Amino acid sequence: MRIRPHRRSGFTLVEIIIVVMIMGLIMAWGMPTFVQTFKRQPLQQAVNDFMEGCAAARAAAILSGAPAELIVSAEGNSTSFRVQSGAANTVDPLSGQTSSGGSTTFNEKLPDTIAFEMLAVNFQDAVQAGQSEVHVRFFPNGTCDEFTAILIEPSTGKRRMIHLDVITGHADLKTEDQMAQMRR
Repeated sequence: MRIRPHRRSGFTLVEIIIVVMIMGLIMAWGMPTFVQTFKRQPLQQAVNDFMEGCAAARAAAILSGAPAELIVSAEGNSTSFRVQSGAANTVDPLSGQTSSGGSTTFNEKLPDTIAFEMLAVNFQDAVQAGQSEVHVRFFPNGTCDEFTAILIEPSTGKRRMIHLDVITGHADLKTEDQMAQMRR
């Protein structure tokens, strides 16, 4: 009778440790790129929030049957915007008393690294005029005031233009190239 030597199957502890160390090094090397991919850029975040605010104001006006406003206000170094829905000032027909109504349905703050280069409502640029608060009205029939905003990230020089279609009230995003074509 011949006895065969017992053959082991599997891996040794040393082999497993080496493979885990190599995997750890590869993951550590690629982690900054992976995190950067999923981290939202401040300009893109601001554009998304602002367009969401426009959509919320339009929806609030249509659903409530009363005008709604997107209010952009700059206080110090902070810029915020909110949607005020419902009638802002209503007059009671019996008493003649004016009451402020409406409710805030959307409230957001721009990142500190983002600024408005232009904020024009009905062709009046609030940035040049030095206004600290701007009101963009949205109406129950889906229309809105003429509105154009240019957001800028001064550290990179990137700009994005948001323009509202006055007939539909939908926000449209313009890139640098589209903005350059519009200037020509």
